[in-house]
Amino acid sequence: TIFMFLAGANFAIQYRALRGEPRSLVLDEEFRVYTAVVIVAAALVGVFLWRADMPPSAAIRHGFFQVVSILTTTGFASSDYQQWPDQAKMVLLALMFIGGCAGSASGGPKVVRYMLVARYTMLELSRTLHPRGVLPVKLGGRVVPDEVMRAVIVFMLFYLLIFAVFTGIVALLGADIVTAITATVASLGNVGPGMGTVGPMSNFAHLNPVSKVVLTIAMWIGRLELITVLALLQPRLWRGATWAGGRKAAAVGTPRR
Repeated sequence: TIFMFLAGANFAIQYRALRGEPRSLVLDEEFRVYTAVVIVAAALVGVFLWRADMPPSAAIRHGFFQVVSILTTTGFASSDYQQWPDQAKMVLLALMFIGGCAGSASGGPKVVRYMLVARYTMLELSRTLHPRGVLPVKLGGRVVPDEVMRAVIVFMLFYLLIFAVFTGIVALLGADIVTAITATVASLGNVGPGMGTVGPMSNFAHLNPVSKVVLTIAMWIGRLELITVLALLQPRLWRGATWAGGRKAAAVGTPRR
């Protein structure tokens, strides 16, 4: 559990901590939110398991292990959570949509993007009350540039759009709705197991062959990060792009003379 947790945290922050700056972990806002998500989610899952007659020690152990595994997209399972109470499974499903920290080994949209979207939303609500106020989005004490916020919002919108489209395709190809939703989000976030017929003690072998192709594309998109895939789909990238120096780069795959 500890190693999974560390793998889901920002490697640069951990390196600074090992180099003699342990406070960098505490000062990093994303790491604090990431840690809080783990603690709150594990506590909720533990309580739900305890109420389902699981011994307290086992509930805590399985709760922390499975929460960290899902959040960091490690893909391990210490128990068949498909048999857990629905409330516990809902917590795990929510974690599949999050992922770990930026600059970590985890997949998913990442904690920092949700932080930025949440702050941007709150500031937009504040602007309705103070339309003339200058209210920039800040992270770590620094103002987040508008182009960064636009990129984050575009990423999240396209992530949800691709999730919805791929879920619909998998469902139309014969999967039940729980399997379609969790198989898609697990593939898009590189989480590993889903729920339904693709739970931790099952696999994807029984799915329609076309569904497997769709989920393979989802894994590819999720691992490369959506912005990279969108950039690759830009025609001008393949025709050649104008650089800051005014020179035109050669097309991809064509050696420059």
